Amino acid sequence: MKLHPYDGETQRFLAGVYRQMNKLDKMAAYQSLSVLAKEIMRETLQAPDTQSFSGGLLRKMIKFAEMSGEPSVAERLSERVRKSR
Repeated sequence: MKLHPYDGETQRFLAGVYRQMNKLDKMAAYQSLSVLAKEIMRETLQAPDTQSFSGGLLRKMIKFAEMSGEPSVAERLSERVRKSR
């Protein structure tokens, strides 16, 4: 996860591992990340370009970065949201 903290498939896989280990708290966290990653991927692929990302999508990206342990990325995205207002 340290090499690719934004890989939703890896997070989905890890959720399955934690489910099998009966570590439901960790399973839930990685499952939530996986679902959020899938939503972000779908919305980014539907956008014509990065300048067209909605505020809602950017907020999802901020939440995802925070949940992935990447506060510096979350802060940069937050700056972009503030500037776009």
